[in-house]
This record gives sequence, C-alpha cells and structure tokens, in this order.
Amino acid sequence: MTITANADGLRQRYGLDLQLAAQVGVPCTYGVKKEIVCILEASRMVIGGGLIGGEANTVIPAGSFIREAVFIVTEAFDSGTTATLDLGLAIADGTYTGGDEDGIDAAVAESAIDTAGKAVLCDGAYVNSATAGVTSVDLYPSYDVDTAVYTTGKGILIIEYIPPLAHASDVD
Repeated sequence: MTITANADGLRQRYGLDLQLAAQVGVPCTYGVKKEIVCILEASRMVIGGGLIGGEANTVIPAGSFIREAVFIVTEAFDSGTTATLDLGLAIADGTYTGGDEDGIDAAVAESAIDTAGKAVLCDGAYVNSATAGVTSVDLYPSYDVDTAVYTTGKGILIIEYIPPLAHASDVD
C-alpha cells in the first residue's frame, strides 16, 4: 500500500482492498444505509389497511436489514373514538405473504399521534431484529387501521435499512 499527501494535507491511499480496509479498522463510510420516506394521510386510509400511498412504489429489497423506523406526526390524527394504527410491510399486492401487518409498529394508540410534532420510535418485529429483521421478499410499507377510521391526520414514516450487498462494487 502506498500513501501520499498532497499540498493541502489530504492523504491518499493506493492499493488498499475494500475488504482489507474493513478488516484492519480503517474508517469506512460507503453509504450503505438507505431510507425510504412515506406520507400517510388519513384521507387515504381505510379500515383493513393497504399499501401506504396506495401503490407499490417504495420498496425495501429482499435481503435487507431494517435498522430503524420513526413515524413523525405533521397533522394531528383523530378518529372521533380510539382508533389504533399498525405500520407494516406487505408484498406488492398489499397482502402479507413473507411480510408482517405490524412489522414496523403494532397498535399505535391514537394518543401517541394526536398532536403535530409527536414522533413514534417504531419497535415492530422487523425493526432492528436479529431474527426477523432481514426481509425474505421485496416488501412495501403498509398500514392497518383498527376500531375506527381516522378523520384527520398526516404523518411521515421514515424507514432506514441496509440493502443486501452482493459485492464491494455495490457500495457508494
């Protein structure tokens, strides 16, 4: 390995293999973490749930590890009663074969999302889980409303994941 320094002090390394860099503890910032951002609006929600946004357009690829998820309320949710919200992962047709209806978060109480600015740190079975956290099929963010439909409300669901890495050329 050759190390040179240019006039402004930047050190450049030549001949360093990516795998070797990871093994010897050289800081690696390859940008492997990805995130998707979904908007969940009460006006587009129904009892029984479905894909967030109604279409399979934000995918978490098969083999990905879901690190974390947070739901940020931008407009207070209200149902007139006491609805609960499940945030999950469905396959493209909106069903749950290989996914989980509440894999991102289960039974979020209305009191947790009834004020703009509140945030829910999601802790469903797929989030940061050594056993269920790796997806077996392509999955899409979904929701399910229980008890009653929301009449108002809007929020942003942010899911951070690490996609499967086939080889070093996959990293940014």
